Amino acid sequence: MSDARVEGRWAGGRLDLPSVHARVFDGELRGSLVLPLDRLHESRGAFTLLRARLPQVDALAPEPLDLRGEVDVEAALEGDPR
Repeated sequence: MSDARVEGRWAGGRLDLPSVHARVFDGELRGSLVLPLDRLHESRGAFTLLRARLPQVDALAPEPLDLRGEVDVEAALEGDPR
């Protein structure tokens, strides 16, 4: 990960990150996160990862997968992150 930029605020036991940007796997990550620590079941987040290089992902695998190319990923997450 590099070139990370995060905008956020912490108030009343709630972490709110409306803008997260970073370079991940040589691609561009954009996202947001809301984490109410006293009501973790209400947590939510969303992210988009564009042009992530699969050989970079392959390097994390316990055994080589010989991945090639690029991938775009879009996700929305809700609920307790534990």
